[in-house]
Amino acid sequence: MSRRYFLSVGILVGLAGVSLWAADFWQKKKYSEWTPKEVTQMLTDSPWATQVEVNIKGVGGSGGAGDGRGRPGIVSSERQGRGGETESERRLSPPKPKVLVRFHTALPIKQAVARARFGDQVLVSPEAARMLSRVEDAYLVGITGPPKLLAADPALLKGNAQLVFKGREPIRAQNVTMDKSEASLVVYFFFPRQPDPIKLEDDSFELRIKFPLFDIKRRLKLKDMVFDGKLEL
Repeated sequence: MSRRYFLSVGILVGLAGVSLWAADFWQKKKYSEWTPKEVTQMLTDSPWATQVEVNIKGVGGSGGAGDGRGRPGIVSSERQGRGGETESERRLSPPKPKVLVRFHTALPIKQAVARARFGDQVLVSPEAARMLSRVEDAYLVGITGPPKLLAADPALLKGNAQLVFKGREPIRAQNVTMDKSEASLVVYFFFPRQPDPIKLEDDSFELRIKFPLFDIKRRLKLKDMVFDGKLEL
């Protein structure tokens, strides 16, 4: 199991798949026993890694009478959906692009990466032990997707990224970096853990990031992000 396979190819696996969270294999098996399929699921479809469909700004259906394309009669003969599109138009429309939102500093994500990188030697590898025992001073959120979709000025993104809570001040990104070494571009957002770290009592929060072409608004329930009896982010 190679790092490139799971972190590059694995990112794209199951983009249109169905969530298997009900299995909760991460609560029943040690990470050293996770199969390649389970590692990929943890990295792409779990409480710490979710695929988000995005709406590109300035792209969408047209409202009003007619179909907006000079073809009268289609809207009146078929049921309209949101945005003024008919059922036929929705079926013919290309799928919306998706990005992967992943909390890289969450222990189960780090364990999945270690399992992918070191395989059956993960429990005896000194490098794996250092990686898994590292104390994180920030919540690291990675957004993975097509380079053209994510390309932006990191300084601009930094000012438009925050974790929003009810009843407390939001946590704003303190740094943004980009990794162009893989097939898909990854934009990393660093949110400080101090002076007021996220607690299970916060119940939930919303990740809000504004890219030039789209916005991400993703609400996460903290009870779903408990791993081995501890909140992991």
